Amino acid sequence: MAPLRPDLQDFRPVGLRFAAALTAREPEPERERELEKPPAALSFWTPPDALRDLGVDWALDLQKAVADWNPDSVLIVDASEAPGFALQALEQGLKAAFMPEDDPAFADLNSAAVRLGASVLTRRPAMQAHWTPALPRSRRRSLASAVPNPNRSPSARPPPEKEENTMARHDDDDQGPQLVHLATLGVTALPDRLEGVALILRMPSGAGGEQAAMADWIRLCSKEDCALLTASVADGGEDLPPNGVDGFVSFDMQADKALRDDFPDLQIIAANLPSRHAAMQAGDLGADALFFGDLRADTLEGMQAGTDHDLAEWWVEIMEVPCIVPVASAAEDPDYAPEFIAVPLP
Repeated sequence: MAPLRPDLQDFRPVGLRFAAALTAREPEPERERELEKPPAALSFWTPPDALRDLGVDWALDLQKAVADWNPDSVLIVDASEAPGFALQALEQGLKAAFMPEDDPAFADLNSAAVRLGASVLTRRPAMQAHWTPALPRSRRRSLASAVPNPNRSPSARPPPEKEENTMARHDDDDQGPQLVHLATLGVTALPDRLEGVALILRMPSGAGGEQAAMADWIRLCSKEDCALLTASVADGGEDLPPNGVDGFVSFDMQADKALRDDFPDLQIIAANLPSRHAAMQAGDLGADALFFGDLRADTLEGMQAGTDHDLAEWWVEIMEVPCIVPVASAAEDPDYAPEFIAVPLP
């Protein structure tokens, strides 16, 4: 693929509607003859939501399809709704992305692009044509084999907006962070009352035999109007939480993406995030909140040892998805003002 020229006037911008390949393309009829022999190299621009919905492999496959179709043309992936995916795509060879310069993620994306010899464009031009390429056979197979959402009929409209999210970011004039309780099933004694807005219940290995204790936590949280989220701290993917639970903690948002897609009302907290890249990717994949700390640690000290406060501060300053940090008491309020603090129950 030819390197991106700095002057976009050399390129004719073509918008791709929901593109996955350029084979069996279907240009708009009035543009068919005009674009059959393009007078200049084309720049293909993806829709803003395509990278978020289709992922990194799709972007790289589409870039190859553009190069195979016309080596003088270029693909520009709109990264405005998925900066984490864009960073990952750049690391794997994406040559050009679009991100407004005033976007909080622009600096990190542009720095990565410079380091990798790629380009980040900050202005999206008016499209001179729109194409609707067909999905390749491999993509059709993956869509056809996907497990359908058992709670939605095949012809149903998309679900309505989610109910108010317990973990949503709160206004700047709120008085301090909100409290999230931490407990471990089979270890933490069931309290009489809860003061927090949510409780993360850690589920250690072998907790499957604690059904009665689990039911007690569900009843308590329901009575106290406190959201209950489970965290399977054993290795392996997250299972669907039991009935009566409001959500779960994901230690691998990529692996748990199917649960996010099939159960949009579940609240998901992404945890154990080692880098900005991992944090942004978790946000792109739909996490309702991020937990900065080692939630698999057995002690508060271990959780706090795994907290990257520089990362948490950076996240609070520029990102909309709220975050949670573990502290020793409800009276603590870190200087960078996270939306939530997590305190173990005694």
